[in-house]
This record gives sequence, structure tokens and C-alpha cells, in this order.
Amino acid sequence: MSTDQQAHVLVVDDDALVRRFTARALGEKVRLDLAESAEQAREFLRSNHYALALVDVYLPGDDGISLLTDIRRQHPGTKILIFTGQPSEAVTRSIIQGKADDYLEKPFTVEQLNEAVERLTATHRPMSRFDEVCNYIRLHLAEDLRLSTVAQRFQMQPSSFSQWFNAEAARRSAAPGYKAFITQARIERAEHLLSTTDMLIKEIAHSVGFSSHQLLNQHFQEKHGVSPSEWRERLGAQG
Repeated sequence: MSTDQQAHVLVVDDDALVRRFTARALGEKVRLDLAESAEQAREFLRSNHYALALVDVYLPGDDGISLLTDIRRQHPGTKILIFTGQPSEAVTRSIIQGKADDYLEKPFTVEQLNEAVERLTATHRPMSRFDEVCNYIRLHLAEDLRLSTVAQRFQMQPSSFSQWFNAEAARRSAAPGYKAFITQARIERAEHLLSTTDMLIKEIAHSVGFSSHQLLNQHFQEKHGVSPSEWRERLGAQG
């Protein structure tokens, strides 16, 4: 593919390791510009049009959220992917308000990065309504995810939303239903926190939306046959 046909992508992160990792992961699939600050990113933006901007929301001197606002206002056609250590209220609000299209949690894999970049730069494959709902759920695991609440958020009647979501989930083999999908997403998020943080089990349970650590333990036992603590210990032993 010629450089003229490649998507032009801007990476903004003050961590040199992240910039190098991103450059190696994306290889020659896209044209890349690398910025270490919001100020440098704005210089690139003055003379280039980007299909996608990958932005760390915590930048020295100028937070990434204000940069997102500038990109959205001055370059409405540019897709935005947030880099974040953990989805914060600011990140969630940015997604909801349309300042960003998606996010990646650090540390992310080569596969996760490539999938996100390919999806966001493939203009003929926009995010489906089902993907939008799933993304919303993953960003709001600790909040009210009753079916009626989420249905209202996406302007659907609860009964219609339930039938539609369950049918789509079954078609994609995502989960056997709405409640099962939420539980699955919470367990996956808990697994990530168990493997990447030193948070207490009860703190993890609360942060992913379980009402108690006993409930997290129950679902973890059903999936893995061991408790969250035992699962974390096994990961440590393997490392």
C-alpha cells in the first residue's frame, strides 16, 4: 500500500516507551507522527489532517482532555482514541460527550492496538449500535446498568432493547443475554485489575460494580474454579 493510501495517525504520549511501542506495533500499516506533548501535537495538527489521533489524557503542562476538545472542534473528521491507565470519570465523560471515540487501557497488547486502529480508520466499517452499547457498559461497570436505564440511554423501549440485545449477543456468541454480558464484562475487568494492580479484592469488587466481594468470589469460582485471591497468586507464581 502506498503512503498516500495509508491512514495518517498522530500519537500523543509523553512516555517514550509508549511512543516506541506504538510505532513498532503499527509498523508500516499507517503513516505515523509522534508527539510527546499537547503543544507539539498542536504543531502537527496545524499542518496535517489525521484520520486518527491516539492521545494520552494525562500530559505534562496541558491535560489531554483540552487537546481532545481542540481536535474535535478544529478537525471534526479525525477519530480519537484515548490512552489511559484506568478509565476515569474524565475519560468516561469524554466518550459520552463525543470528545473521543474509544479508549485503550495501559498496558495494551499489539493485537488490541492494531484492532482499535483498524476499526477506527476503516471508515466503511463504523461502530455498530451493539458495539456502542457494549462499549458504554464496559465504561460504566460501577454504575447503574439496569436494562431500563441503558435502554433509555440508547432511546429504546426496555422490552425491545432486551430482545434486540439478546439476539445480537447470541449471533456474535458474546454472551447468553444482557445480564450475563454485564457479569462477563465485570469479571474480565476484575481479571485485569487482579493482574495489573495491588488493589484489595473488596476494592476491585466495588470498582467493577459487584455489590460485595462475596459476589465477585462466587462468579470467579464459577468461571475459574478458584477464588480471585488464588487466581492472583497463581499468576504471580507463573510470572
